[in-house]
Amino acid sequence: MTYGMIEFLADIRDHKVDPGTAYEALSYVDRDRLEKAWRRLNQIRQLSAKGGSARVKEFRGRVSNHTGRVFERVVRVLLERCAALKLGTNVRSTISEIDFLIVYGPLASAIPMFREAGSHSLGEAKCVKGAMKTEWVNEMAGFMPVHGCSLGILFTAAPPKRLGSAARHAISLHAARGVRIVPFGPTQIDRVIQGENFLVVLSEQYVNVAALSTELHI
Repeated sequence: MTYGMIEFLADIRDHKVDPGTAYEALSYVDRDRLEKAWRRLNQIRQLSAKGGSARVKEFRGRVSNHTGRVFERVVRVLLERCAALKLGTNVRSTISEIDFLIVYGPLASAIPMFREAGSHSLGEAKCVKGAMKTEWVNEMAGFMPVHGCSLGILFTAAPPKRLGSAARHAISLHAARGVRIVPFGPTQIDRVIQGENFLVVLSEQYVNVAALSTELHI
C-alpha cells in the first residue's frame, strides 16, 4: 500500500497535528544570536559626535558603515537557517548589487507566499534612524521585475510604527500590479526574539501587503 498525500493529510487530522508545526519545521532562528546582534545594533546607533571637523565626519562614517554591517548580520540570522530557502548575500548583477538573493528550495512550496512567487525573491536591508522612505519602496519595485521576481522583502531598522500613508500607498500601488514588497521592521524582529516563528510573522506581513491593509506596521 502506498502512502500518499491523502493519507498524510488524514494522519495530520487524526493525530490533531497543528498545521503551524510546518512553519516550525521549515524555519529555525537562533534567538540568542538574533537578540545579541539586535542589541549590538541599537547600542551602536546611540553613538554620536558633535561638530563638523574631519575627525567627527570620519567617526560618523565608521559608525554608519558598522551599523549597516551589523544590521545585515541581523537579517542573515533570520534567514540563514530557514530550510525552505537558500540565501545569497551581496550578489552582483549586471544592474546592481543585491543585498540578499533568496532562492526557494523544494520545501518552500509549503508556504503560500513563496508558492505564489516563482523561484526567488530579493531582500534589501535599510538601516536609518529616520522613518521608512517611499523612495526605498519605489526603487525596489523598479529593479525587482528586471531581476525576474515579484516578491521583495524590505528589512528596515527604521523606528517601529504604523507606516505612513505615502509608504503604504506606494506598497499598495505596486502590489496591485503584482509586485509585492513586504516591510519587515523592529516590531517583527522583536516578535521573533520573543519566540514567534519568523515565517509566520513574515507571512502575516505578506497578507497585509496583498490585502492592501491600512494596518501595516514595522
